[in-house]
Amino acid sequence: MRNRRGNMPISRRAAPTVAWGVFIFLLALAAGPVQAGQQGISFGTLERLHSAKMLYQDNCAACHGYDGVPLLPGAANFSLGEKLDKTDGELLQIINLGGEEMPPWEDILTDLEQQEVLSYVRVLSGDQIYEARCQSCHETEAPRISGAADQSDAPADESPAGEFCSGSDVETDMTNLQFADIVKFLSQIYN
Repeated sequence: MRNRRGNMPISRRAAPTVAWGVFIFLLALAAGPVQAGQQGISFGTLERLHSAKMLYQDNCAACHGYDGVPLLPGAANFSLGEKLDKTDGELLQIINLGGEEMPPWEDILTDLEQQEVLSYVRVLSGDQIYEARCQSCHETEAPRISGAADQSDAPADESPAGEFCSGSDVETDMTNLQFADIVKFLSQIYN
């Protein structure tokens, strides 16, 4: 049976399904584009990153440690990258539903908060380096990564790194591994 415009009406049973479909589509659209292989979300500002850090410290640090070194036996050691080789989807499922020794967070943190915490965990070591070496000069706005800072060809090891912040000696004793961590941290802000 067609309505006055000649269209087939949506049945009352199908209407909620269609509404949910539209809602999910709009939610995905609002989340923005995701590039293939992208891990985590872009924070956009130091303020948003700081908010994610506070979520981590308030909800996760009691077990996983403020610096990623676990305080609770059996908790993943984020400072060593434990569990971080998994995809965001796998880790979000663990955060949401719990796993092994970890309790579920589905009733405590929203989906967005879970994503923000995970994105922060992925750059936790870079945040520590940033606090120790960069924050005194870049307290309100993080520096943007320039082509000169791209060290993608440099080995991620303990050899000396190149220059990052021109006119500063902040990199004097920074290793390539630390340099890579700080570049990853800054990329998460401005990606």
